[in-house]
Amino acid sequence: NSSPASALSTSNYYNKNPTLKLKSPNQNVKIPKIGYSFYKTESSQVEQGLNLALHAGVRHFDVGSLYNTNSIVGQVLYDYCTYGLQPIDEKGFIIPDDGQQDSRNKRVSSSAFLKRRKDLFITHKIKNEEQDTEIQNVKQTVQKELTDNLKTSYLDMLMIHSPLTDQQRRLTTYKAMIELKQEGTVKAIGVCNFGVKLLGMYCLVIYSLIYLY
Repeated sequence: NSSPASALSTSNYYNKNPTLKLKSPNQNVKIPKIGYSFYKTESSQVEQGLNLALHAGVRHFDVGSLYNTNSIVGQVLYDYCTYGLQPIDEKGFIIPDDGQQDSRNKRVSSSAFLKRRKDLFITHKIKNEEQDTEIQNVKQTVQKELTDNLKTSYLDMLMIHSPLTDQQRRLTTYKAMIELKQEGTVKAIGVCNFGVKLLGMYCLVIYSLIYLY
């Protein structure tokens, strides 16, 4: 079979899932080097793309509030953890059940569900409007995203999506992320789209937050 789906699913490059061990303060966290981002992905194409990626062996997924597709991603990943990989056609659409496959759509055991979730690596990014000067507001926003959209109890990585706010909101948001990490809601934290100059300005402050907060 030379369909795109079958070609991807048999790719040794994808199925090896090479990982990179993160450095302090996110030590003991391994991030898959191969990931799938939903940046600029149309809502109508999210499910297809995600199904193809899962069948290809990709388990690292990059999402963000700014993309407005987390609810779709969350449902597809929840279904994957619940039912396992479903047969798809070459475009990524799930093949309708003909009623003859008894194993289709049967819930797996809780241990199998947790194993599949553990194999996933979900990176979520906090958009500018969600950065806040109150720690509790940031934590509530993240928790709501987990519950309502991503349908998971924890994140493998949480990041600030952009530095284009102000110092107080950036640092308060990072404090909230540290607390979420300490509470076990998040395994790793970081920033996204921060230039070298801005990182240099904040490195000592962030270092003190991580180790003294």
